[in-house]
Amino acid sequence: MSITPARTLYTLGIAVLLTALLASCYRPPDFANEPSITFNSIEFKDLPPTSSDGLPQADTLVITLNFRDGDGNLGLGRDDNDPPYQPLFFFFNPETGGPIQAGDSDT
Repeated sequence: MSITPARTLYTLGIAVLLTALLASCYRPPDFANEPSITFNSIEFKDLPPTSSDGLPQADTLVITLNFRDGDGNLGLGRDDNDPPYQPLFFFFNPETGGPIQAGDSDT
């Protein structure tokens, strides 16, 4: 039995139709709009001072968190810049007492 282009097209069409039917059955999870962050695990990895190729290694602390957010806006919005949240960091000039924006040429 030889495979004809029409048979290949028919098989591909059936596969696409089945995929579309299965994907339409998916129901997205119903999470609350308020973000929920929970602790999952903490693991300390004590590594040898050097790797097998002689490069130095640092120990690692892995902290795993889980989060859920129903509306997908985890974190601050663009307009949330009232104290204590600012869009930029400022340093204070000890001579004048006024703020100096980080990156100013006179800092």
